[in-house]
Formats: sequence, structure tokens, C-alpha cells
Amino acid sequence: MSLLQTYDSVIVLTGIVTSLPGESNPVIECLEKMKRFESEEITLDEIVEVFDKLVELCGGEDGNGNAAIATKNGGVELVCGVCKKIRSGDGSRVGLVSGLNALALLLHG
Repeated sequence: MSLLQTYDSVIVLTGIVTSLPGESNPVIECLEKMKRFESEEITLDEIVEVFDKLVELCGGEDGNGNAAIATKNGGVELVCGVCKKIRSGDGSRVGLVSGLNALALLLHG
């Protein structure tokens, strides 16, 4: 995939800038936390916290751009993988609902 494509003398950007050098991106930080969840023991509260942060970032005014960043960086797969780790029991619905809300924003965005 090329970063620039030319179409009838109009240059169209096809890449997405996730952050400037030296700056962190909160969407990427959420995804990094989810990646760590794959190899660490985590609590339901930690899962819900990250899902809710992702929902906050991918909803609202800047949501579509953030959702695109998350999706291009494996967000859909990560959310599904973390949802698989949620065990049935007390409070598990809260985690699953939070995860499905995040997933819906990523798929819709």
C-alpha cells in the first residue's frame, strides 16, 4: 500500500497518522494493555476499565479517527480475544457488555 495515491492530479492520503514522534496515543496505549492481558492474569475490573476507555476514545467527536486507528492496529481481534478470557459468573455480563460496546464502535467506525 502506498502512502500517497494520485487520482486525476489530486493527491489522496491513504495512511493514518497514529501519533507524532515522542508522543503517545491513548488508543494505542489501550491496545497495548489488551495485548498484555493475553499473557497476564487480569481482573474483570481491569478489563472493563480498558474497554470503557476505548469506548470513550472511539465515541464522540474524534471517534471515527480513533476507531480507524484501533481497527488498523488489531483492535477488533484484541477485543474479541479479551472477551474470550471473561469467565461466566458474577459480574461477567458487565465485562461482556463493555467489550461489545467497544467492538461495535470499532466495526461501525
